[in-house]
Amino acid sequence: MRPPDIQDPLALIAKTIERTPLGPEFKKYRADYAAQMATKLPNYFLRNVWKPVALGFIDLNDYFLYEALPENRKSNDGAPKLIQTVIHEARANAFIYSYDANALSLVDDRPLQKSMILVHEFLWRVAPNARVLRDANRFLQSR
Repeated sequence: MRPPDIQDPLALIAKTIERTPLGPEFKKYRADYAAQMATKLPNYFLRNVWKPVALGFIDLNDYFLYEALPENRKSNDGAPKLIQTVIHEARANAFIYSYDANALSLVDDRPLQKSMILVHEFLWRVAPNARVLRDANRFLQSR
């Protein structure tokens, strides 16, 4: 078996997660994501539904930042310059991921950033605290 490409952080993280009880669920999550990105259409028969939104999201200012950000991540007034890319919703038999296709496409050529987004959204099902989730994601990305 060929080792995962170092240029594919998501594949490297999958190797770590697959050794945990979340492994099968993460494998399904990745497969559902890949299938729907290939067609650009949501598939409501899957457990993980990726639904594009037409006009993006409004800024909900629902983030908790405790660390300074680099200047290139701030707007002219010094406020954090963040792009809401995905909003998740847990339902009885599915997870719905509404996503801004334009924002998500900004990381198409940045595998680490895309991995951060996808792992972040997956982890919401086990770590519903944003600070804990970000720390866990950083840990996984550093493995």
